[in-house]
Amino acid sequence: MVASGWFAPQAGWCMPVGPSSVQDEMMPLGTNLDVALVAAGPTAWDEQHRLGGQVDLPLGPAGSKAASDRAARLSDVTAIVCGPDEASRQTAAQIALTSRRKVKIVTELAEMKLGLWEGLRRGELLERCPKACRGWESDGAAIVAPGGESWTEVHERAIPPVATAIMKAKGPIAIVARPIVLAVIRAWLDGQAGLPEDHHCNECAETFDKIDRRSVDPARVQASGMAIGNVAAGLLGIAAAGLGGMGSGMGFVGASTRAGGGGKS
Repeated sequence: MVASGWFAPQAGWCMPVGPSSVQDEMMPLGTNLDVALVAAGPTAWDEQHRLGGQVDLPLGPAGSKAASDRAARLSDVTAIVCGPDEASRQTAAQIALTSRRKVKIVTELAEMKLGLWEGLRRGELLERCPKACRGWESDGAAIVAPGGESWTEVHERAIPPVATAIMKAKGPIAIVARPIVLAVIRAWLDGQAGLPEDHHCNECAETFDKIDRRSVDPARVQASGMAIGNVAAGLLGIAAAGLGGMGSGMGFVGASTRAGGGGKS
């Protein structure tokens, strides 16, 4: 697994990040922030409609083109945060070249672990455990893949560093990750805007074709993030840690999303 830190794709170097005061670097209160959620991929498995989970694969040819196309629309970002997998790092590197910004790799943004489901095609999973497959697609928070993670577990590891990054951002920020962990972040951001949480893991052909933007109030994120990060060293210490399916595959989520836990059938 790649360690958290910063890298500049042009120079190929990493610079560790030390603790700092989030509150001192926040945008002025009342100033909304543009947050762009960018799904990394597709990989060869995504193109084969396989569940990726935490299997670390590079972008396929279609994924490289998609990353390049989206990077051209993100030249205005002032910060780039990405998951530790190769597809996320490759996608973020394209955005970095366009925006001339460094990338922060965050191990906590790894994709949801899908255990024994990883590598399976949807048809195979549907044949082996139809109730679990359909239940996960319609309400992922109710199902956990054998040996995998729940939606709640992914939420607890991913949200504190995302909240930190948003509070520290001085302008538009891009968050690059695999689709399910990105869905967890999306549901949380929508919750800050008072929208109902949605936890669907449906197939979505647009997963890798669009940039999902949110206008976020950092003040609301601060209040929520502080509550989430109030364990161990707390949210202010998270700055040192940093911020891990093809649309037709099952490691995918569209505008509505959820993934998580329950058992097999």
